[in-house]
Amino acid sequence: MKQLIVLLAFITMAVTGFSQSNTIETIITENHIEIPGTKLLIIKPDSMFTIATEYTGLTNKQLSAGINITELPMSFSAVLPMFSKDIPSKDGKLILEKDLKMNGYNAKLYKTTTTNTSLLNPDKEGSPIVFWLLIYGNDNICFTVTATYPISKDNALSDKMQTSLLSFIYLKDKVVDPLEGLVFKINLNNTPLKFATTLLQTGVIFNTDGKFPSDAADRTSFSVMILPIEIDAKEQKEMAIKTVKNYNDKGVTLEEVNPVTLDGLHGYEVIGYEKKNGKDVILNYAVTLFDKERYFILNGLSEKNYLDMFKRISRTFVLRK
Repeated sequence: MKQLIVLLAFITMAVTGFSQSNTIETIITENHIEIPGTKLLIIKPDSMFTIATEYTGLTNKQLSAGINITELPMSFSAVLPMFSKDIPSKDGKLILEKDLKMNGYNAKLYKTTTTNTSLLNPDKEGSPIVFWLLIYGNDNICFTVTATYPISKDNALSDKMQTSLLSFIYLKDKVVDPLEGLVFKINLNNTPLKFATTLLQTGVIFNTDGKFPSDAADRTSFSVMILPIEIDAKEQKEMAIKTVKNYNDKGVTLEEVNPVTLDGLHGYEVIGYEKKNGKDVILNYAVTLFDKERYFILNGLSEKNYLDMFKRISRTFVLRK
């Protein structure tokens, strides 16, 4: 989210096209940066924005501002109504709405005001914010690029944020390591698990056939997810249990709840079994680790007895230094 001075000449051209034909052809400049582990390029709104570690995108913690990019294995036409029906929110106001064509992809840009319920700035929950949304995609893939900041910062950030969002480029033919941008590492050697997909680009899902969704009969998967929320120490055990119970006490039998420490992070290992359709027994194993401003969920699911394997994988968890 950093401002592109070099892009000004292009912006003059692009915004002219934007206002007349709503067609934008973005030029890659020296100010574009790569989002680690993705095929995405973007220009920061200004130099104070840095690569986020809690989600895929950019952050400026000093301003409580952020840009969050999510890749969805869905068509643009399927994603658009999922979001547009709630814009603006009940307590919000629609400021801008534009249909676009960006680099040959369909796109729609919104700017609204709303009340903060975003995970990007949970400490500011309930405060008035500006919410930008760019939906960008084709028949095979779609991205949502959301940007938020306090409404008091709108005069300083509005033009910069729009310039940043409209600098978005997807390099569909680029070869990337999807695990490169993750803030953690785990070891899956000598297991049947294969990479399936990233999980909101900050986490990852592995399964036995490498497909998402999986076609494997045993429904085995192991995932790691990061939630950028600080959990009070008194609530951490309950949160860890809820991870396995899926916030529903019915159908889940807890076997063990054990304290655990991995790479300096404290948390809980929870082992449970869940019945599906009254007969299929599914192992539900989770390790929840709590950090200062986030927590990690390592979750293994299977109809096979992979408990030892899930434990072994979890013990390899380390944060990238």
